[in-house]
Amino acid sequence: MFTLKDACRYSIEPHKLGLCGPQKNCVNILKKHKNRKILKEFKAVYYYCKIIAKQQKIKNSLDNRVLEIYWLGGVHNYHVWQQKPFNKNIKLTNKLKILCQISVKKIKNKYYTYHWGKKIQQISQLQAEYLNQINKCLQNPK
Repeated sequence: MFTLKDACRYSIEPHKLGLCGPQKNCVNILKKHKNRKILKEFKAVYYYCKIIAKQQKIKNSLDNRVLEIYWLGGVHNYHVWQQKPFNKNIKLTNKLKILCQISVKKIKNKYYTYHWGKKIQQISQLQAEYLNQINKCLQNPK
């Protein structure tokens, strides 16, 4: 099950790099996993979560199911590869896009997601195959 803790772990690295999220230092808040409100300040994440929640008929935009769809369902990677950054000061080169996308590595027959070079969480083989296919399509659109 995807949790708020997982969503926070995906959000910390880009925020530490100054690329996403609020201007204030929210890293400690996110690490403590206590504050859903802070995720609303990650404009891109919250924007897509509102759309997903509406499409899925889920009232809470930060429901665990919505967060899982955003981070593991390809919506985040779509934003990275196909949309302009919400922060207009960011110029996403292909190298940065590869770092920012959710990628998958297989380690000892287990699959893990990575974001900005940091291991985030273990996922199923089906989720890994899906993310790998999404990444392939987004990086090489026909």
